[in-house]
Amino acid sequence: MSESSLNLPVIWKWGKRVGYSVLDQGLYSGSHFLLNLLLARWLSPEEYGAFAISFSVYLFLSGFNYAFILDPMAVFGPLVQISQQSIYVKRTFVLQLGLSVFLSLIVCLVGLATSKTVSSALIGIGLSLPFLLSALFLRNSFYIQSETEKSALVSSVYFVTIIGAIIVTGIKGTITLVSAFWILAGGGLAAITVGGFYYIKKSNINIESIHYSEIISRNWGYGKWMGLTALLNGFTTLSFPLLIGVALGLAETAAFRALQNFINPMFQMLAVSVTFFLPILSKKIFEKANITQMITILFGATLSVTMIYVVFINFLSKPLIHLILKQDFYLEYSWLIIWFSIYLILVALSTFFSVILRAMKQSKFIYISKMAGVVTFTVLLMVLIIHRSLSLVMLILIIVTAVECGRLARFFLKTRSEMDKGHTVSE
Repeated sequence: MSESSLNLPVIWKWGKRVGYSVLDQGLYSGSHFLLNLLLARWLSPEEYGAFAISFSVYLFLSGFNYAFILDPMAVFGPLVQISQQSIYVKRTFVLQLGLSVFLSLIVCLVGLATSKTVSSALIGIGLSLPFLLSALFLRNSFYIQSETEKSALVSSVYFVTIIGAIIVTGIKGTITLVSAFWILAGGGLAAITVGGFYYIKKSNINIESIHYSEIISRNWGYGKWMGLTALLNGFTTLSFPLLIGVALGLAETAAFRALQNFINPMFQMLAVSVTFFLPILSKKIFEKANITQMITILFGATLSVTMIYVVFINFLSKPLIHLILKQDFYLEYSWLIIWFSIYLILVALSTFFSVILRAMKQSKFIYISKMAGVVTFTVLLMVLIIHRSLSLVMLILIIVTAVECGRLARFFLKTRSEMDKGHTVSE
């Protein structure tokens, strides 16, 4: 907003967009956050450990969905003429659905080849995958049209369905590892029904055709580096629950994931900033607008809010673990909160640098930074083979994240310097 536009109607409009964005992300991610906490409370550590591994698989695969579908839509969608955005979203959704079904088949096949508990979890998340990724797509689609209230509505349906079902089955004592995935799939289906209704009723009369080949070509050109980044992310950050399960056991995996849940609310706030600001930054850069002030404010807000949250969870760590998880088993691992706090600060900085680079269409630099993390991870993995402990796993996680963050910071400063000189940094 320029100084001339600082009036009540404009402030109200932007205030609503931001408010609905926060509500949307809070409801959507809050459903996963509460689901994980309640499952950690009601399932055995071994069962919850298997769920944690399968949920990491979901996060890993959703990275490809972001790389080839959601991120390109966030960057290029706002540049599509308003009269064409509906058909653009519909055709992108078809591509997303095909990708999600393909990924679902792969996960189910892998699940058939694993041990019983992990097999049930992998097949469960595999069958849920098309519903979960489609619900995620519909949420994000409304951001390119600045209709965040519709995204919040989709997320509210998702939240009520999942949390309502998990609480009812948990109180009745009928919650199981398998039923958790039925609940996830049901939440995704409910969200798809509500979000899809908007596009079904929207007319496409007098709208120019947008070809699938055009969308595929553009998404591939943008997403190829982000896709490689998602693949590498599977070998580093998202592989830790699986790595812990293999090296230390499902119970240790449960402890890692249960304590990680305490930093997830801040993770979701970071996700809000990415979902909300990426389309805005992309459009402003396309229009050659000056974004220096926006970048400065975004950096200050990201770091200050993260630090406040870190102080809060460390001060109340043991009471929160006792109150929420209700199992003495997890109290033995309260020391993990400090490690996760350091990790969270590094992730917050990495998120800031990466969202700017993505808006500048410099996704190659994000891939290179992730590659540096993979090399570091591979070297440190040799140490873990010799000395197996959860504290060493946490140290590896922090070192790898620090390396990635350092590389992202370097590329961010380089790209900004080139832009300030009026040059374009090529892919």
